[in-house]
Amino acid sequence: SILFVPENSRYAMNTILAPVDFSQESANSVNMSRKFVEPSGGDVIAQHIFKYPSHFFPYMPSDEEKNKIRNHIEEQKDEFISEFDISDDVDFVLTLHKEGRLGDDVYDEAVRNQADLIAVGAKSSKKITSILRDDFTDKMTYYSFGIPLLILKNKEKHQKFLKSLFS
Repeated sequence: SILFVPENSRYAMNTILAPVDFSQESANSVNMSRKFVEPSGGDVIAQHIFKYPSHFFPYMPSDEEKNKIRNHIEEQKDEFISEFDISDDVDFVLTLHKEGRLGDDVYDEAVRNQADLIAVGAKSSKKITSILRDDFTDKMTYYSFGIPLLILKNKEKHQKFLKSLFS
């Protein structure tokens, strides 16, 4: 795991924002965030960023399609909560990504909730590069949030690869 701390960050651990994609790594970041704020009684906000599928440009989904997509995301969220035993006191925010960088949506949510830390679970589909980077996580490190950024890696997953490499 890696922690980036900007010089002008606050010295508090009251609110943590955890961007989630409903994966095991996201669950790990939410649960770890919960442990961080437990002593102070702070809040964890899990943010899922989504966008409407665009079949061709310009495409504007109907209200019925928008509702269907939102309902599907709500179902995914509920499955995520039950599958990974996410605490009831974690607040979930569903953010529609319209344009620009995903980091902008994360930053806006962090500022809106006065987050003291952004915790991201790192993952990658390629086994070799998953030790080093993840596209979303990699882009997050280049974004100057002014808020500490914690990138959580799955220690066991990467240890297996390193052991096989050096054995």
